[in-house]
Amino acid sequence: ALARAVRPHARLAILHVCDPQVPPGALSRVVLAAVDASTRIALRRAALILALSEDYARHSRVLAPLADRVVAIPPPVELGPPSETGQGTRTPGEPQRIGFLGRLTHEKGLDVLVEAVARLPRRVELVLAGASDGVAGGGERERLRELAARRGVQATFPGPLADDEVAAFYRSLDVFALPSVSSLEAYGMVQAEAMAEGTPVVASALPGVRELVRRTGMGRLAAPGDPGSLAHELEAVLQDPGAYRRSRAAVVAALGLEDVLGRYAAVLGDLARRSLR
Repeated sequence: ALARAVRPHARLAILHVCDPQVPPGALSRVVLAAVDASTRIALRRAALILALSEDYARHSRVLAPLADRVVAIPPPVELGPPSETGQGTRTPGEPQRIGFLGRLTHEKGLDVLVEAVARLPRRVELVLAGASDGVAGGGERERLRELAARRGVQATFPGPLADDEVAAFYRSLDVFALPSVSSLEAYGMVQAEAMAEGTPVVASALPGVRELVRRTGMGRLAAPGDPGSLAHELEAVLQDPGAYRRSRAAVVAALGLEDVLGRYAAVLGDLARRSLR
C-alpha cells in the first residue's frame, strides 16, 4: 500500500503466506476483520498475487475470492547434502522413532501427537525437537512433557538442533509427524527436508500442508486434531516405512530449490517487463 501511495503506477507483487489467526474474543474478531479487509484492499491493487499452493489459495479466507488471479509457487527449500547416518539403523529391541522438528507451540498439534502415540499398538520413542522458550505462540514443552508422562509415552525433548544435526535427525526417524491444527501452517517445509532424507511423513490434511504427501507419495494424511486418525496413519507407516520412501533425486526434483527459483524468476521477470512497457 505504501509503494502504491508513493508510486501510483507501480506494479505490486504480493506473497500471501497464510491467513492470520487470533485468540477467541469480540475484540480479536474486530482486529481480524480489519486485518483481512486491509489485506484484501492490497491484494486487489496487486498486479501479481502469489500463494504457496493452489490448494491453500482455494481455502483461504482472504485469497479464495481472488483465486483466479493467484499464481501458486511453493516456498524455496534448500535441500542440502544427504546425511551419512544410516536410515533407520537401531539395535535389536530398540523402539521405532517418531519425530517432529519445529516450534513447540499449540498450533503444531503436538498434544494430539502425544495422544496418538499413546494409542499405538507398539512401543515407540517420540522425539520432539525444537525451541520452546521465547517462541511466538508460547512454548509448550513442559505441558507436553507432563502429558507424555501421564499417558505413558516415551518422549524426549532435545531442544533446538544445530544446522549440521538436522539431516541426521531426520534419518534417525522411522516417520516424521507434522500434526498441525491451524491455518497458520500453510506448507510445512520440514516435510520436504525429512522426505529428502528418505523419511516418510504423516501430516495433517490441512490445505497446503497436504500437498507434499500428495505430490511425492511419501506418507499419509490424518484428520487435523484427531488423535485416532493420526494414530491410524502413523501405524500404517510404521508397519512398512520402506513402502513410503522415494529416492532423494525424486524428492529434490519435486520439491527442491531449482524449479522454485526458476518459476519465481519467470513470473517476476514478466511483471518487470510489463512495468517497463
